[in-house]
Amino acid sequence: MKRHVFILVAMIAFIVPAAVYSATFSQTALRVRSTSLKQIMGIPFVGTTTIAQLKEAIQESEGIPVEHQVLMQRIIVRGCFSSSKRFITLKDEKTCAHYGLDYSTELILVVQIRGG
Repeated sequence: MKRHVFILVAMIAFIVPAAVYSATFSQTALRVRSTSLKQIMGIPFVGTTTIAQLKEAIQESEGIPVEHQVLMQRIIVRGCFSSSKRFITLKDEKTCAHYGLDYSTELILVVQIRGG
């Protein structure tokens, strides 16, 4: 009987933290790096978050106007003999799920200031 109780307690110990983890951390943090190599950490997002909403969060934390922000994703394309790096400019109306963004993705923030 003691063995069965121990197994049940061990199973509950693994199930409960998983449920708490999924409820507590349903949003993950996205890493954004500016061209000056400054890290902006902890921008929360889910799959349905749009790029425009990410830019608004950057504006709230860093004070950079949304119209001056360009978010880019670096993609490494591996071939048979070499690999190359490409950058994709993220469009405001697309979602994080469209681009396949997750917690390990690092975006690059380019600040464009237009003058005359």
